[in-house]
Amino acid sequence: MVSHRTVRGPDEMLALGEAFGRLLRGGDVLLLSGPLGAGKTQFVKGLARGLGIQGIVNSPTFTLMKPYTGRVTLHHVDLYRLSGEAECQEIGLDDLMAPDTVLALEWPERFPRFGAESGIQLDIAFGDDPAHREVTIWSQLPRNQTLISQALDGFGQAH
Repeated sequence: MVSHRTVRGPDEMLALGEAFGRLLRGGDVLLLSGPLGAGKTQFVKGLARGLGIQGIVNSPTFTLMKPYTGRVTLHHVDLYRLSGEAECQEIGLDDLMAPDTVLALEWPERFPRFGAESGIQLDIAFGDDPAHREVTIWSQLPRNQTLISQALDGFGQAH
């Protein structure tokens, strides 16, 4: 199942992330693809809000990884600056895919083995209007497909 949504600005991207965050549980993996400035981190800010995380959530571009504590731990990881599997092992990426954490990976296409089969994939592209984003969401797992439908229903009711 592949779903498409037009998101009309940063507040809606935040709301979309929040809709997912309310439903996620430990062990879930989100794979966020899209060009620089597309809204991946804005989505994660909403995701954190939905997970009950307080405080500032920002891009881990230069730190590579940031953990946040809420209903479950959120690990926000940016793979953009990593150059190989050895660096993924150095930051302990395999260990972050744990039953008590939600993992949000930006730039997963750089290392497709991480979460590709079990994750929820979001591809964010610039829309025709400069403020709009076209979001394509899919997963191979039936549980994730249900979660996607529920999150989009919740997002649709809010907008």
